[in-house]
Amino acid sequence: MGKYSVVTQFNNLKIATKMAALILFLGAITLGVGFWSISLVDRIDTGYRALVTADLPANTDIARANRRAIEQVYTASRALAFDPQSEDARKLPETLTKGYGRGEKNFDDAVESDPRLKDEVTALKARYAQVHRLSAQAVELGLAGRRE
Repeated sequence: MGKYSVVTQFNNLKIATKMAALILFLGAITLGVGFWSISLVDRIDTGYRALVTADLPANTDIARANRRAIEQVYTASRALAFDPQSEDARKLPETLTKGYGRGEKNFDDAVESDPRLKDEVTALKARYAQVHRLSAQAVELGLAGRRE
């Protein structure tokens, strides 16, 4: 190494110059991390936007239809618990029908949002219709006083 190596030159610098070099180095690292973070947030935003506009609406509609199926079963169980002559019991067939219609619309909306789900939704709709038929039968029997 020569008489004036980099280390020797660095050692000969004033403390203020050394501190400034360190601050500039840390600033460059901070800028690099900042630009990398902006790039990462942009990629996350792009993925989230695709999720919200493409995947989430259909999945949300299917989840809502699932909730409607659960409500169908709950309505059927209420028919077995209520007095068949009560006002609440007499409203159950209408509640069942309205809930079923909303679930059907949820399935239709899911297919409209994502047509690729048509086959899966068709199968789910068939099962949903079966739940409705059994629930309607339970309501009918409950209102007739045949709880057993």
